[in-house]
Amino acid sequence: MINILETINFHLFIYNYYDVDIVRSTFTCDFGVKCTYIGDNIPNYDFLNAVSIDEIIISSRDYNIDDTNKVSFKRFRCIFKTKFNLNIFPFDTQRLDIKIRLLDSKYYNSSNCFTLDKLTIKSNSFNDEWDLLEPIINIDFDDIHPMIIYSIIISRKWFYYFINIIVIQFFIITLNFYTFIFSYGTNLSTDSAFNLVLILTTFSFRSSFNSLMPKVSDLTIIDIYYLGGLIIQFLIFVLQMTPLFFESHLTNTTISDNTYYTIFKYTFYITGLIWLLFNLIIFIYLKTKYTVKKIIKLDKNIIFNITKDESSQFYEVKTSE
Repeated sequence: MINILETINFHLFIYNYYDVDIVRSTFTCDFGVKCTYIGDNIPNYDFLNAVSIDEIIISSRDYNIDDTNKVSFKRFRCIFKTKFNLNIFPFDTQRLDIKIRLLDSKYYNSSNCFTLDKLTIKSNSFNDEWDLLEPIINIDFDDIHPMIIYSIIISRKWFYYFINIIVIQFFIITLNFYTFIFSYGTNLSTDSAFNLVLILTTFSFRSSFNSLMPKVSDLTIIDIYYLGGLIIQFLIFVLQMTPLFFESHLTNTTISDNTYYTIFKYTFYITGLIWLLFNLIIFIYLKTKYTVKKIIKLDKNIIFNITKDESSQFYEVKTSE
C-alpha cells in the first residue's frame, strides 16, 4: 500500500493538439505536465503511447511549494499513437489518449498513488476540423506500472462532408428516377442510356471525393451509402434493359406497350421503395450511433477537476466554474 506521503498529483495542460493522422493512427500534442510530489526525488514517468518526444527545455522548471511539497513542470511536444474508429465517418468521435506511466518501484501495483489530478485545456486549443468535448480520465496498469490516462475527446465537424459528399450522392442517385416521372416508360432504351450516364457519373464522383476520404481499410458509412446507391442504379438499369434484351435476342418476341408500362411501373415501385428504405436504415443507424454532445467553447482556459469516488473506484471529470 502506498503511503500518503508518496502520492502524486498530476496536472496536465493542453496547449494545442493537431496533425490528427487517421492513416497512421497518430496525433501531435503540445502540453505541459505539472507533477506535485513529496520527497527529494522527482518521480520518474514516461508516456507509454508516445512515438516521439520533444521536451521544450525553456519551459521546464522545478520549485518548492513549502517544506514538504515540491513541483516539477515540463512542457512537451509529442506524437502519440492511438486507435481510431471510422465506422460512422464523418460523424465520428475520437479519443486522443495521453498515457502517463509511473516507473518508480515504490508505486508498483498501486492505483492509490494518483490524487486530485487535473486537466487544463488552454483557450488556444482550437482545431478547424474537430470540436472539443469533455475529456475523461482512467487509471490503468501497464504490467505492474500504474498509469493515468488523460483522454482528449474530439468530434469531427461533419457538415462539410455531409454537403459535399452525401447530399450530392443523394441527388445523383435520385436523378435516376427522372425517367419514371417524365417518360412513363415510352422509350426504355433512352431511359437506360440516361441511367447508364448517371452510373458513370457516380463512378466519376467517387473518384473526385476520394481525396476527402481517409485512406484506411475500414468500411465507413459514406462507403456503405455509395455502394448502396450504386446498387440501386444498377438495379434500375437492369430492370429497364431486361425487356429490351429479350425483344432483341429472342426471335418472334414482341413486347407490347402495356407490358412496357407494367415493367416501368413495378421498376419504379420496387427501386423507389428500396431507395427510401435504404435511406431510412442509414438514418436510424446514425441515430443510434451518433449522439449530440456538449461542445467546449474555448473562449477561456478551462480547468477540469478530477475526483475519485471511493465507493465505485471510478473517476469523474467536473468543470471548474
